[in-house]
Amino acid sequence: VVRLSGGKRDVLAVGADGGCFTVLDFEGGKGKVLHCPAFGKTGCRRGTPGQYLASDPKGRAVMISAIEKRKLVYVLNRDSSGTPTIASPLEAHRSRTITFDTVGLDNGYDNPIFASLEFQYLDYDSLVLGGNVVGGKKEDEEDGMPQMEKQLAYYELDLGLNHVSRRWATTTHRTACCLAAVPGGADGPGGVLIGGEDYIEY
Repeated sequence: VVRLSGGKRDVLAVGADGGCFTVLDFEGGKGKVLHCPAFGKTGCRRGTPGQYLASDPKGRAVMISAIEKRKLVYVLNRDSSGTPTIASPLEAHRSRTITFDTVGLDNGYDNPIFASLEFQYLDYDSLVLGGNVVGGKKEDEEDGMPQMEKQLAYYELDLGLNHVSRRWATTTHRTACCLAAVPGGADGPGGVLIGGEDYIEY
């Protein structure tokens, strides 16, 4: 559910793993499709965005992510008649990256920020065997495979430059699986909660 900045009614943003992003408006018990751009034409695939959908709390942008690599950010706005409009998607792709969850963070009217729980696997061709370090990662003592780390990453949408960048990342627990945004501004401290096996991390 998204409420555009300055609006009095909500619209529904819907992602589809088949490759479409839809903005719906409901009034009088009937739904109306406002926009339905298609960004994937190869069906349901792990690289087609649609599995995860996160919106900026101020209704300025929506991030739609695939299970692997691809992330798109749509900037939302209104035309002169007040009808919601969407701009062309901005790419925030990262190769060899598995996404577990995404959420929009509440940071007031600063540039929209989206948090993503990610895992970047190694490129098989870059593995260097025969040492204590494999592809830049320390080996696991039990099976000799490199220790892979999950990360919490922040993606910032610069509204002035119309550009998305990966601004910050930190390592989190290997069992981390979900995110929950914490209200910010006058309603709370902001940030994000990370849920994992038998623990919650702020």
